[in-house]
Amino acid sequence: MRATPRARGASKRDDADARRSTRATRARRLVVFRRGAYKGLKEKPPFRTTWDVPCERLDVKLGHRDGAASRFGSIVTVSCDVEPVGAHGFFLAAAIRGAVDCACASCGVVFAHALPEHRDDGDDDDDDVVVDAPCAFTAWLDPDFVSTADGASSASGDAEVYPFPPSRDAVDLTDLVVDTIDAFGVPDECVCDACRAAEPRAWSTERAM
Repeated sequence: MRATPRARGASKRDDADARRSTRATRARRLVVFRRGAYKGLKEKPPFRTTWDVPCERLDVKLGHRDGAASRFGSIVTVSCDVEPVGAHGFFLAAAIRGAVDCACASCGVVFAHALPEHRDDGDDDDDDVVVDAPCAFTAWLDPDFVSTADGASSASGDAEVYPFPPSRDAVDLTDLVVDTIDAFGVPDECVCDACRAAEPRAWSTERAM
C-alpha cells in the first residue's frame, strides 16, 4: 500500500522556509538518505524506506522538551518512496506519521499529539486504500545541482532540491522532516482531547485537518 501525498498550499511552505532561515543548522543525522542502500536491489522501484525517530529527539516547534524520553513512547515515522532518476539522481516522496508530545494550550498537561492523517476508501469497487497524509514532503536529490556556499537546499515547486553529485553518498533530511511537522503536523495551539471536548467552540479557529 503506497502513501500518496497531495499538494498543499504555498503559504505553509513559505512559513517553513522562513523558519528554516532562522534555525541554526545542526548535524543531528536522524533521518539520513544513503545512496549505497539502493545499489544492486532486485525489486523494481519505487523503493520504500522507513525511519522511526523518538519524538523527543526532534526539535519540533511546539514539542514538549524536558530532556527525558516520551512518557507515551511517541514515535515519528517517516515512510519514503524512493525513485531513481537517471544514473545518479533520486526523487523522494515521504509521508510523516506518528505523534509528538505537546503541552496543552488550555490546561498545560503534556499529551501525545497525533500527526494528521486522513484515509479515503475510494470507490466501492476499489479495494485500494488511498492515504492522504497532510504531513508530507517531496525532495529531488539533483546530481547536477550547483550548491550554495553553505551547502543549503533550495525549493522547486513543492519539492526541496538538494545537491547530490555522484561523489556524495548521503543527505541529511532531518531538518526537512522537522520543518514539515512544524508547518503541516502541529496546529498553532495544541489542545488535548479533554479540553477540546469541554470547550469545543474555544478551539474552532484551529487549522482544519
